[in-house]
Amino acid sequence: MGFNTLLLINLALALVALLRLRPSLFIISVNLIVTLRSLANIAEFGQPTLQSYLPAALYSPENLSIAFNIFLIGTVMLAVTIALPGRRRPPQPLPGLPRSALIVLGIYFVAVIVSTRTILTHEYTDPDRIVFNFNLSGIHALLVGLVLYEVFRRVASGLLKPFSGVLLLFLLFLATDYLKGGTGFPTGALIGAVLLFLRFEPLRGRRFGMLIGSLAVLVLTAFLIRGVRVAVHSGGTQAVQEFADSALLKEESRAQSAEGSESIANGSQYAAHVLECISLYEAGVSRQWRSIYSPIEYTFKPSALVKALDLDRSEEAAWELARYYIHGGGVFVLGELYWNGGYFCLVIVFAGILFFSFCCDTRSRDSAFWFFAVCLFDVGLLQGFGYGFAQVSRGILNALIAYPVVLLLSRSKNKLLMIGPAPVARATS
Repeated sequence: MGFNTLLLINLALALVALLRLRPSLFIISVNLIVTLRSLANIAEFGQPTLQSYLPAALYSPENLSIAFNIFLIGTVMLAVTIALPGRRRPPQPLPGLPRSALIVLGIYFVAVIVSTRTILTHEYTDPDRIVFNFNLSGIHALLVGLVLYEVFRRVASGLLKPFSGVLLLFLLFLATDYLKGGTGFPTGALIGAVLLFLRFEPLRGRRFGMLIGSLAVLVLTAFLIRGVRVAVHSGGTQAVQEFADSALLKEESRAQSAEGSESIANGSQYAAHVLECISLYEAGVSRQWRSIYSPIEYTFKPSALVKALDLDRSEEAAWELARYYIHGGGVFVLGELYWNGGYFCLVIVFAGILFFSFCCDTRSRDSAFWFFAVCLFDVGLLQGFGYGFAQVSRGILNALIAYPVVLLLSRSKNKLLMIGPAPVARATS
C-alpha cells in the first residue's frame, strides 16, 4: 500500500460523506486528499522543484514512511467516523439572533467590503489595496459563523429556500472575500452551507443536482481566483486563459516538477508542513502538546487585542515552524499533532476533532447547540486544517462561548423557532 492507495480510499470516503451530507467530515477528507496527492508525487518523483530551497533530507524515505503512517492512521479513523450512524431525536428550539445583532453584523460586513480594494484593480499582494486596516482575526470567523447560522436557521424554519440561502451567502462572500482574493475561508463556509441546507430540500433529484452544481461552481471559483488574483488587474480575461494553460501544464510536467494541480490548492505546501514537523520531532524538537492547550489562551487574547494592548501571547505553531524552515504559512494539522507528541498525540487529538465533526454533522439535525456549532465550526475548517490546530479549534471554542450568549439574548426577545414539522420543514437524512 502506498500514498496513491490512501488517496483512492480518501476519495471514496469523501464521496460517502458527500452523499450522507456530512459537511465537516467531507471537508476533512478533502484536505487529506489534496495533501496525499502531493505526497504521492513526492514519493514517485522526488523533491518538488519549487521547494528546492528546503533541505533535501526532508524528503528522505524515512520521513515519507512516517508520513504514510500518519495518513494511514488518519484515514482509518476518518473511515470509522464516516461509517457511524447518525441519530434522530425530537427537535429543540432554535435561538434566533436579535435584531440588534443583525444590525451590527450588517455594519461590520459593509466595513469589510469597503476596507480593501478588489483584485480587479490591484494585485493580491499590493499594499495599496488596503483602504484602511480592518482585521479582527479570529473574531471575523465568529461573526461569519453567526451569519451562516442565521441563514441556516431561516432555511430550516422555511423562511428561505435552500438555493436562496446558498445564493445569499455566495453573494456575501463574493463581495467580502472572493473579489479580494481570498478563497479558503469562503469556500469552506459555502461547502458547509450547501451540505447543511440541502438537508431541507425534499426532492432527491433536485437535491443531487444542486449538490453537484454548487460544488462545481465553488471549486472552479476558488481555483480561478487563486490562479488570477495576481494578474487579473492588469491582464483581464487573458489572465484566465493563462491560468487554465498553466494548470494543464502542471499536470503534464508532473514527472519533472513533482507537483500537479494539487499545488493550486496548497497541497505541496501542506505536504512540506508534514515532512517538516516529522523531521523536527524525530530530531528531538517537540512542541510538547503546546498546540493543544494554547488555543484557549488565543481565544481570550485575539491578535487584534494583543496588538492594541501590547500583550504577550504564546507563539503559534506556524510561526515556530517558520523559525526552522521557510514556508508559505500555516501548518497542516496532522503534521502538527505528530510534532506535539508523536503518534499518541495524533490519535488522541484527531479522534477529538473527528468526534466533534461527527456530532456537528449528525446531531445538528435535531439539537439546537449542534445546529449552532456546525455553523461556527465549518466556517474555518477547510482553510484551518492547513493552518494549524489553533484554527480548527477556534470554531469549537467560538461555539462553546457564543451559544450561551445567543440563547440568553434570544430568550429575552422570545425568538425561538423549531426544527421539525410545520411550520418548519423536517430535515432529510
